[in-house]
Amino acid sequence: MEAEEWPVWAMDQAERFVPATLLGYVQEWPFQPLPKGYRQMKQGACFRNAAILVQRDPSLCYCEGVAGPIVSDLVPHAWAVDQNGRVIDPTWCRRHEGKRYFGIPLTTEWIFETARESGHGGESLRMLARRIKEDPSAICQWIKRERLI
Repeated sequence: MEAEEWPVWAMDQAERFVPATLLGYVQEWPFQPLPKGYRQMKQGACFRNAAILVQRDPSLCYCEGVAGPIVSDLVPHAWAVDQNGRVIDPTWCRRHEGKRYFGIPLTTEWIFETARESGHGGESLRMLARRIKEDPSAICQWIKRERLI
């Protein structure tokens, strides 16, 4: 979904957390219950939880951005997406029906590089925006360009 196509409420919220240079790469996914074979993980640790999932299963893609129900504020969040475009969110897996995810699919290499540099998760998008200012071609290395259904 191109940034111009986003619902106004989503764009207003996303601009608070997603660097402007990256808004055109954001994709949207609907909520779904946690699929069989996955278990709930620690609440409040979404960046770590999503990173663990993609480390354990390389077929998954790490996504970072914002998420929440349509009627309330979106918050910074991370989740995984499988090859069929299904959200795998072990942090908010049992509640939050009606929630939408707006994020950018990132390579596993980028996630672990930024975690090493920053010392924690959740900095991937800000660090990518800074890197792109220095070297615009970096975006091709770190964002998964194919649509995740």
